[in-house]
Amino acid sequence: MEIKFSHAWNNKLSNSIFTTIRKYDFEKETYYQTSLGKTFDIILQNQKVREAKLLQVEVRYFKDIDEYLLMLDTGKFKWLEQAKIFSSFGIDVIHDKVIILTFGEGNG
Repeated sequence: MEIKFSHAWNNKLSNSIFTTIRKYDFEKETYYQTSLGKTFDIILQNQKVREAKLLQVEVRYFKDIDEYLLMLDTGKFKWLEQAKIFSSFGIDVIHDKVIILTFGEGNG
């Protein structure tokens, strides 16, 4: 199993616990819910950088995500800067749901 990243926002991939926020769709939610507790290869720009275990899957509207979590996830302090990043991924920050995945130390 693997999850791909194009950018390591806030150097988060080197943290012992990190999140990733992805655009919602039902199939993705089902996939990740059934993958809870499994170890993923973390791929950054097509290279494996580590392994991490999927610890939590949460679905929320983007607008309801705590600004502090967004700050840690992106490394951006202001909500407008955070929203701009997610808008660039095709997320409507007012109307769309997202999947928040939390990963932690995994050892296969």
